[in-house]
Amino acid sequence: MVNNALIDKLFNSQDWETSFGSFLSSLEPNDLAGVWTAENGGLLFNLSPQAGHKPIQGRKVADWEAEIGKLYSQAAQEFDEAKRKAIYAETQRLAQEYLPCIYLINRLEMMAVRDGTKCPPSAIASKASNTPPNTPPLLTNFGTFMKSKSHNKASRLGF
Repeated sequence: MVNNALIDKLFNSQDWETSFGSFLSSLEPNDLAGVWTAENGGLLFNLSPQAGHKPIQGRKVADWEAEIGKLYSQAAQEFDEAKRKAIYAETQRLAQEYLPCIYLINRLEMMAVRDGTKCPPSAIASKASNTPPNTPPLLTNFGTFMKSKSHNKASRLGF
């Protein structure tokens, strides 16, 4: 059962202080572009209004939020693996500096590979080999997203 009042507060009026949620990631970093891109309203900590709803009073996209969106777009068009890695590293640096969400846990994932399995160059094995790197195929990230009513922006929290 969907709690329409909760959905309305989260996505339309943004009348909330803290939200607990989760999202999946994969080996392809750009799969999270919808979470981090302000243009398509995916920012869980600074959502744009949903289709058919009025604009949210005082909603502003910070420079660093817009920069993350530009970087995801740039990385999606880059074919050079080293350059893509550097672009995604910059998105992570910005997220770590401004802390719009805090990851509370990462689920432990296990992967088994049979001896003699050939792995062509891919996200699982960076070069053709029999042994993939120690990288889980799927990570589940749980984050707490916080917003200050008085400033209408994500709260910065340090560890």
